[in-house]
Amino acid sequence: MAAPVAHTIAGIATGANPNAAQVQAFEASFYAAAHSMPSHRGGGILGHVGAVMPAAQFQAITGTAPWVDPVPPVQPLVIPPQTSAAITSVMLHQHTTNLEEFSLFVTNMNTLQSIFLDNIDNTLIGHLRDRLLNFASVHPRDKVQHLM
Repeated sequence: MAAPVAHTIAGIATGANPNAAQVQAFEASFYAAAHSMPSHRGGGILGHVGAVMPAAQFQAITGTAPWVDPVPPVQPLVIPPQTSAAITSVMLHQHTTNLEEFSLFVTNMNTLQSIFLDNIDNTLIGHLRDRLLNFASVHPRDKVQHLM
């Protein structure tokens, strides 16, 4: 596994009333962090940028394809009776691959959530906070767009 990438984020200081340039710098550095997280989705050229950038903006970039978040594989895997050993092996391999991809996606999205919240003044998005889940129920894409 590759070593973790250190992220330098153009944060927005607590109590600041950011101007457009500061918000754009934050947005660009946030997308750079998402880019450092590899993915084959969305054309495979920009890592997880497609997961956090608005769809129309992402699709306007040359070489990208529509981003579709991975879905959790059905648990437990059900193998129909009398399935051959060869087909069972393929099914198990695909299921394992899907689990790994989904787990990596969730890990990367949690990291992006943390990067976002660690580098902006939460009062700028405070009204998006959920009483029970804090900001966990708000997608990073929505938080970035709110800042814009």
